[in-house]
Amino acid sequence: MLSTSRLNILPLSYSELFRYLTARDQLAWDLDFIPFDYPMECTEERAIRFERLPKIKNNPDKYYYYTIWLIIHKFSKKMIGSICMHGIPDKKGQVEIGYSTGPEFRNQGFMTETLKVFIDWTGKRRDIRAIVAETDVDNCASMKVLEKCGFVITEEVEGKVYWRLPVKKRKQKKLFFPALMISASFSNLIPEIVSSF
Repeated sequence: MLSTSRLNILPLSYSELFRYLTARDQLAWDLDFIPFDYPMECTEERAIRFERLPKIKNNPDKYYYYTIWLIIHKFSKKMIGSICMHGIPDKKGQVEIGYSTGPEFRNQGFMTETLKVFIDWTGKRRDIRAIVAETDVDNCASMKVLEKCGFVITEEVEGKVYWRLPVKKRKQKKLFFPALMISASFSNLIPEIVSSF
């Protein structure tokens, strides 16, 4: 799970994604959130049933690349929207993302907040080198989110705009341990130890 000051972002397991498709109210009860009060779109339903679920079943250790990540408001517990990747990184280390926000939650910075922490998560993964996205040329709200998060346009073709963000890898802090010498009073039992890390 990823978290911000206002949001929790939950990657659904195989069983949770199946219930998100078939018994969303029950899943919401179990995970303690309030779902959207309108039906799932047919395109999303087909994608989950025929693409995401089979791929998660065949790649359980990489489920986060195929599943839906729910965006939940911490205080109201309402579902804000969702974000996802469209599979494992390609040969260039690129992953494509998609996201959506409920109409009543738009223009409040929720998706920008979500995407920023999501980008931070990808920076901790060795296999992801860049994030790409696609928007319609007239989807100004989505384009503003990408711009705020540092994405740049790489191409515009037939009403579609293509975006890319190189992932900055987070440097792990190096721990320095000075030479450690332990002298034992019982030298015949515990020899002097010098360790250098």
